[in-house]
Amino acid sequence: MTSTNDRAGDARDDFTVRQPKLDGNRVALRGRVTPDQHQRARRAAAQRGLSLSDYLGSLIDADTGVRAGKRPPQEAFDIPA
Repeated sequence: MTSTNDRAGDARDDFTVRQPKLDGNRVALRGRVTPDQHQRARRAAAQRGLSLSDYLGSLIDADTGVRAGKRPPQEAFDIPA
């Protein structure tokens, strides 16, 4: 019997990333945060007029150096350069 870790092409074995299932132009992302982090993220998203999903995507863009919109991520999120 073969475990899921022994399958050929498993992403953990060859460091490839499988194409995620798209929902429109987005993919589902699942993770766990503390209740306090969740509350702060929802509040920060609302203050910026963003959905929680858009806020998290913007944080990922800022952290990975992707320029989103017309302002650099540092200005959009008050991140020191």
